Amino acid sequence: MESSNRSYLLKKMAVVQKVATPLKKTKNSAFYSEKSTVDFIGCLNGRGLAFDAKETKRPSLPLANVHEHQTRYLMRYRDCGGHAFLLVRFIKQNETFILPIKEFKKFVDAVPNGGRKSIPYGWFVENCVTVWSRNGIVLDYLLPIRTGKVTA
Repeated sequence: MESSNRSYLLKKMAVVQKVATPLKKTKNSAFYSEKSTVDFIGCLNGRGLAFDAKETKRPSLPLANVHEHQTRYLMRYRDCGGHAFLLVRFIKQNETFILPIKEFKKFVDAVPNGGRKSIPYGWFVENCVTVWSRNGIVLDYLLPIRTGKVTA
């Protein structure tokens, strides 16, 4: 991801930075002092973007892999006009997808009424855009957003 972000910056396509997780140091150790928001924030074509990167070895993405505070943050970001999404990597299939936060939220909202607690790989194949390496960018996850294939 960091390599892709450097490429975007060098090509003057976008500015995307990793969000540091706040740590509290003690004499002999360190621990997370508070919940982080999401993994990355930035700017693309004058619009903010925020996303979290997730990966799974399973044949589905467990909804529990995305914390409630992250979903809430991304929904608020989207509601304010920003691009908000999850970048989901299926390790065994060696595929990465862009999942707009509004689509993820539909699954979360369905759980209390008996909905699934995970999103199957097949759903991603049918409903999401796959992210590939292109134009010298290791993982060109912003191309589908820039070209309008994904509304995140």
